[in-house]
Amino acid sequence: MKLHFIKVKQCARQSFYKSLIQPIVDYACVIWGTTSQYNQDRILRLQKYAARVILNSKCPQDVPSSELFYKLNWMTINQQRIDYFTYILMYKTINKSSPNYLYNRFEYVKDKHQINTRSAANGNLFIPKLSSKTG
Repeated sequence: MKLHFIKVKQCARQSFYKSLIQPIVDYACVIWGTTSQYNQDRILRLQKYAARVILNSKCPQDVPSSELFYKLNWMTINQQRIDYFTYILMYKTINKSSPNYLYNRFEYVKDKHQINTRSAANGNLFIPKLSSKTG
């Protein structure tokens, strides 16, 4: 009976995290994902703390956070989650299911020149050279 009660509490804590905390972290993470490593580490520390609370891990050193994330089937915020949302955005942009202002920002290599290169044949996107240091 006690094990069932612990599972119910853990499920409730995870539901709370996924409904109230995770959307705040995920919101526009494609934009803020390019922030400094310091800021990303701060968010990762919060994510680790939430995992320990959900799994009722008593001591911070008793289990590595990678095992906690594995048990909860979570992606880390540092790069996995940011990359995931970036890939989704690019997929939607390339397949024209995102707003036009995003789709119009990208050009294919085949549209830039008429030479039949591997990049043009593979449907690669054209990446313009930047002329400024801040670009």
